[in-house]
Amino acid sequence: MKQYAVYIKVFVIIFLTGTTIYPSVFAQNTENTFSVEDYLTMTRIGGPTFSPDGQWIVYTLGKKEKWDGKRSTNIWLKKSDNSQSVQLTNHEKGSYSPKWSPDSKQIAFLTSRSGKMQVYVIAVSGGEAMKATSAENGISNFYWIGNDAIVYSSDEPRDSTIVASEKKAGGAYIVGTEDHTSALWLQKIGEETPKKITNGSYYINEFAVSVDGKLFCLVVSSNSHMYTHLVEGKVILINEKGEELFSFKDAHTLANPTVSPDGKKASWVGCTTGYSENNGLYVVDVASKSVKNLTKEFDPTIGQIQWLDNNAIAFKTPRNVTDGIYSASVSSGEIKPLLKPHFGIGSFSIHAKSKKISFTGETSNKPKELIVATVGAEPAKAQYFTDYNDWVTKKNLAKTKVIQYKSYDDFQIEAVLHLPLDYKEGNKYPLMVLPHGGPDGIVQDKFRLFGQLFAKEGLIVFEPNFRGGIGYGSELYQANRGRLGDVDYKDIMWGVNHLIAKGMVDSTKMVVGGWSYGGYMTNWVIGHTNRFKAAVCVAGIANTVSMYAQSDINHGDIANWEFKGVPVKNMENFHRSSPLESLINCTTPTLYLHGEADTRVPVAQAWEGYRALEDLGVETKMVLYPGASHGIRAPKQFVNVMESWTSWYKAHLD
Repeated sequence: MKQYAVYIKVFVIIFLTGTTIYPSVFAQNTENTFSVEDYLTMTRIGGPTFSPDGQWIVYTLGKKEKWDGKRSTNIWLKKSDNSQSVQLTNHEKGSYSPKWSPDSKQIAFLTSRSGKMQVYVIAVSGGEAMKATSAENGISNFYWIGNDAIVYSSDEPRDSTIVASEKKAGGAYIVGTEDHTSALWLQKIGEETPKKITNGSYYINEFAVSVDGKLFCLVVSSNSHMYTHLVEGKVILINEKGEELFSFKDAHTLANPTVSPDGKKASWVGCTTGYSENNGLYVVDVASKSVKNLTKEFDPTIGQIQWLDNNAIAFKTPRNVTDGIYSASVSSGEIKPLLKPHFGIGSFSIHAKSKKISFTGETSNKPKELIVATVGAEPAKAQYFTDYNDWVTKKNLAKTKVIQYKSYDDFQIEAVLHLPLDYKEGNKYPLMVLPHGGPDGIVQDKFRLFGQLFAKEGLIVFEPNFRGGIGYGSELYQANRGRLGDVDYKDIMWGVNHLIAKGMVDSTKMVVGGWSYGGYMTNWVIGHTNRFKAAVCVAGIANTVSMYAQSDINHGDIANWEFKGVPVKNMENFHRSSPLESLINCTTPTLYLHGEADTRVPVAQAWEGYRALEDLGVETKMVLYPGASHGIRAPKQFVNVMESWTSWYKAHLD
């Protein structure tokens, strides 16, 4: 009856005004649409890597029998001409991080089938996997050296004196002593005792090794805490004896260490500004110790790198709403496209001799699959090697539209729209504003869960790449520093006004909501405008002052970057960017959803927003998820988040 009445209302509006107004989030055909349970059931494909001889591609495949079940991840092989598929492992404990032996005859991988994560080795021809390591504290990363040895990093035990002191104190600990270090070990396959390479005086975040095992490139920090890695990390080169040859710390958030095929150069990625941009591709000549930044002018956001030969490095970067793969010449600095932006790309591998690129890729209407392209060819000609998620494409999916508009100061902003399933140009629809996380995040034109779920409810989903995000160069990335909330909000609202002016949006039916920094922006929006009928804040910040002391990483040097100060010295900077300062103006019904075990944005932030609105008499509700961290990943909890979010909008739009 309710749908019938709604359709009658549509007829009356059209008859009286001659303008088609989309009236309700309920009034859409939702037959065979994509659900959150579908999303949780999708197959996950990862880590495609060519064998050294170019004959095979190894990758991981994560499958579920039902949406709330356990995902089983195993290793598969594909012939590089797509003529054959082979499942190499099949174990309930899973198999991860497959790596080829130099002779292409074996694959080493991580698994917890014997307890803690260890390296196992299996022949490409099949058979039983053999346990290669027995690290007491498990293994976090590893590489082959030759065809008969594995080098790995493993956590060191914490200081026994400190552990004994904590036990005596009933578990009480001194802040700053709870983290650990790690060490590098060499394990000859078939031998019982590994050789220790480093002394465990620092934590190894990532590492790479030369083909001959004589040079190591490590990203290290004093301990395992993420904040320490972000602000104090450095790159070091060591020899096979663990002796330090070189050190670099002129950038932040150092990552992706690699060594050239001849072992004469090493490279890594770092941030020249801030902590998330990943815009510097650095190379050091081992002999001279001279360092270059190959991407200083290109201004990318680098996600992965790979040496192609001794003079060229491939890297992946977003260029606006899609990803491209490029090469940088070490000698000349010239940058060339290898795969032009077209897909959202996960990880990639290039076989230099055959000029083939294997990667996991997705588009707005086709979820991630294994794809192979030819270097330099048009991306649209790339070949899909898998179709595990093809069933999703048979669903009634929302279409996307990429738009550009001018913000308040004529700065151009790009955004992705997900359109209602029966969208017709000229009609007006309810609008959902969905700010991205970060702020150093990015919205790309790829298969996006939230866009699909809310568009099927009849909403235009508006996701702007406001200033402060990545993928659009340093100028956009730095633009909201010291101005968090202010410039982002203006970029968002000028986009809302743009859509209204284009005749796409019913301005009386608008909602807002986001996760993490998107939750922060939701709290900011509802304190600065009453144009929205409802809001949902998931894992968002309400009070930047208290957040400084509560979060695991958003303090110290990182706060100095984001807020241009710290509260005890620059309190006005934090008050200026705190949503709590403006919530007194809020009249928008707001739902708070938060994980109780969130250390990135602790649950106290949800309580502050909730209590503020409760004290103001504004309609509000809060749902907390026991044991959940920032991502609220447990299937049943995640489904409840999405159902609660959708229901809140429905209740306030009709």
